[in-house]
Amino acid sequence: MGQRQIKTTRRVAEKTTKTMAFELAKAQLMEIANAPFKTRWLFCKAILFPKKLKISAKDKERIQKIAHGGINTQLEKKK
Repeated sequence: MGQRQIKTTRRVAEKTTKTMAFELAKAQLMEIANAPFKTRWLFCKAILFPKKLKISAKDKERIQKIAHGGINTQLEKKK
């Protein structure tokens, strides 16, 4: 494999990775946007007042489950 082909392959892989990350982030944002008001408020509060936010580990885990949707359900099945 020549250097040119390696460079092209790397560029394609980076673009694919960025696209996949963008799609995942977009899906998470849509999930948050369609969530109930209390869930949306928790996310807004965390962004606006990060140092003032004090939540329990249980609440943090619940928020992460909501934000990551299917990813966390797969992780729970492994445990």
